[in-house]
Amino acid sequence: MDWYVVNTKPNSEVVAKHNLIRQGYKTFLPSYFRTVRHARKTRDVKAPLFPTYIFVQFDSDWTPWRPINGTIGVRSILTGGDGRPCAVPDQVMAAMIERCTGEMIEWQSSDLTVGRKVRVTTGPFANFLGEVQRADSAGRVRLLLEAMGSISISAPVAAVQPLN
Repeated sequence: MDWYVVNTKPNSEVVAKHNLIRQGYKTFLPSYFRTVRHARKTRDVKAPLFPTYIFVQFDSDWTPWRPINGTIGVRSILTGGDGRPCAVPDQVMAAMIERCTGEMIEWQSSDLTVGRKVRVTTGPFANFLGEVQRADSAGRVRLLLEAMGSISISAPVAAVQPLN
């Protein structure tokens, strides 16, 4: 069975997930904890990794998939030019599911403590050396790069590698 992407209505990922489960579909809604600040208070809230999207697993040849479009909270299933749903590559889904505990994504920032020396591995600053200034719950790190003096950049955790 393949995984497919379903576009949900804004802020309706959880509603769509529950309604799809009730209809017998297997769903996957990767989430993370995001820090929210309001009225001088901070708290961590669960937020979808891909806002307005959810993954649904089914066999498109045997399972009636058109009722997904009429599910409460769903806008539509993503389809190709032929009108059939587009499957997410297996290796992409396997990598995403592997990085999750339940449906909570596990950021690999444990090695990226403040002050740790790192090398940027991808992007316009690839192969630059820097120092971690902070890591956030959204999987991004703030780096102080040793290039052209000292510049501060923000990068995804996956784009940096700790130095020994």
